[in-house]
Amino acid sequence: DKRAAAAEEMLIAALAQNPEYAPRLKGQVVEEQFSTPLTGRIFTLILEMIDRIGDFDLSVAAAELTDNEVGYLSGIGAKYLPVKLSFDDAKACIDVILEQKEKMNGGSVGKLSDEEFEKYMQSKIGKKR
Repeated sequence: DKRAAAAEEMLIAALAQNPEYAPRLKGQVVEEQFSTPLTGRIFTLILEMIDRIGDFDLSVAAAELTDNEVGYLSGIGAKYLPVKLSFDDAKACIDVILEQKEKMNGGSVGKLSDEEFEKYMQSKIGKKR
């Protein structure tokens, strides 16, 4: 699902940009709730790194990632570099991830339509820091 994938990338970017969010985000969503093993693994790796060293550093993370994973994470970083992501943005992303997981498990449809979420994403990308 494009919506969940976009939310996962935005959440990863928010956490990488704002390591101070880690304590409040930890436990809100777990690796298995992500739409792909890759995004779940990267999110977990960033949380664990922040626990260990108090910050996120791509050069340190690279030691635990494949070249393709580093490239993917670098792409997320570049995409969201001009965007200041708030804790509320991160929380909204978690809501989308959980709604998608619920939907896949036969639960209710998420609150935002795909078009509404796409507009939200574009508005965030369009805002400069």
